[in-house]
Amino acid sequence: MFDLVITSMAAAIAIFSLSLLLKQNTSSAIVPFSTIMICLTILSLGPAVFALLPSFEQLYIALLPTIFFVFLPSVWLYQQTLMSSDPWHWNKSTIKHLVSVPFAMGLSLLLCTMPSESFQQMLYAEEMVSQPVAYAASLFFFFMFIVWCLLSFCYTLAMIKRTISYRRELKTVFSDQQGKTMGWLNLFSYLVLLSWIYALTVLLFEERLQAFGIFQSGVFILLLLLVWLIAANGLSQRPGFEDIIDTDLSAHQPNTIQVSKLKKESYQRSALNLDDLSQIAAKLRHAITADQVHLGSDINLLRLSKQIGVPSQYISQTLSQHLGTNFFDFINKARIDDAKRLLTGTERSVLDVAVSSGFNARSSFYKAFKQFADVTPIEYRRLHGCSSD
Repeated sequence: MFDLVITSMAAAIAIFSLSLLLKQNTSSAIVPFSTIMICLTILSLGPAVFALLPSFEQLYIALLPTIFFVFLPSVWLYQQTLMSSDPWHWNKSTIKHLVSVPFAMGLSLLLCTMPSESFQQMLYAEEMVSQPVAYAASLFFFFMFIVWCLLSFCYTLAMIKRTISYRRELKTVFSDQQGKTMGWLNLFSYLVLLSWIYALTVLLFEERLQAFGIFQSGVFILLLLLVWLIAANGLSQRPGFEDIIDTDLSAHQPNTIQVSKLKKESYQRSALNLDDLSQIAAKLRHAITADQVHLGSDINLLRLSKQIGVPSQYISQTLSQHLGTNFFDFINKARIDDAKRLLTGTERSVLDVAVSSGFNARSSFYKAFKQFADVTPIEYRRLHGCSSD
């Protein structure tokens, strides 16, 4: 009964999220996100099928290989839609992630059409499988299971690598990463991997590990956490580069935001010499000291490019090669320098100082201040003999 309650909650959350998604979300992430939620819904319905609809048990189990092999690329593609630096769309490179799905569908079809006796022998008999159909299905199932485990491991590593690259890319374009780092998506990926490992452990060793708290209900609790995590965050999460892609600037500079892809190529083809780099650096400093562009909380690489009349890739090159920094640190260091003066020269509150310095969140201000000053704003005031709020 406990398992049925937990999985019913998971299925309800997934279905409700799907209904909201179809009504209000029009981004490119809708297809992979919907697929993820559909897969999680079907997985959540397992206990209900076994308890209330036993005649559909074979059909449900037969469907699982396809669900698992669809789920993996869906998570990968969903991450891609959120982290891509140019408008995401289905293409030929997308299809390769679905190569294993027809094989999984073949296994599902085989399991679905097996005689009930052979199906029961394959899944539940303790003795060696003897019927040819059950034996062939067992071998096919084992092979696909190994493939799925390898794919899970590879996708997890690839997603971690993409996240690292994405966050590095963010710092070359934005001065504020709030709502863009997508730490919850990393947590979701780790939780998926943990769920698979836990479920496999329960399948193989449940009777011997129950004394250590390893039991079947734990699998469904993890499933509920997965559904809640992606539903709570995925419905409101927008692609990290969406506000850049959607601006009028992107129409005039279609390639400037593809930093990770074009940086090396741009630098190699660039005709900038040391004098050019110095002149651009001077313009950047002037934009800070005279124009105070850093005080705008929505400043980004393309807006700065338009304001000083220098192509964004040249700005990135100057920041990286000549000034030894990136856009995020360049802007935020200027903000923190202003904040230091306000903290020691005025009695304004820390929140007021944060907003006046260009930050739109107290948490972002504290993180940046700690990075550049090695202390918190309050500690900085105390060190300089000022009262703290």
